Amino acid sequence: MLGTFLFLAITTNANPALAQIFDTAEEQVGSIFGEYLDSEIITFLFGLIRVVIWVAAVGFVFFAIYQAQRGEQWQPLAQNAFIIVAAVVLVEGLSALFFGEGGA
Repeated sequence: MLGTFLFLAITTNANPALAQIFDTAEEQVGSIFGEYLDSEIITFLFGLIRVVIWVAAVGFVFFAIYQAQRGEQWQPLAQNAFIIVAAVVLVEGLSALFFGEGGA
């Protein structure tokens, strides 16, 4: 029951496409290219990037679990998932370092 309530609370109150990854970079792209591109296009592109990154990371993890259950090589797949997550953290950290904390 608690899990169902938590799931409903997350899905009704959160906007997963606007997760906190690449927020600072999106704001900077909007400020740089905002006069040339519509803000909805920039938001769509960053949403697409977020979806592709998370689907790839989750796909690598699930495929690594599948390979491990079959007794095959799973370490390279886990490394790829880690590289994706590390790249996201690195981009977020560098964009916060160079551009500040997004509007603050």
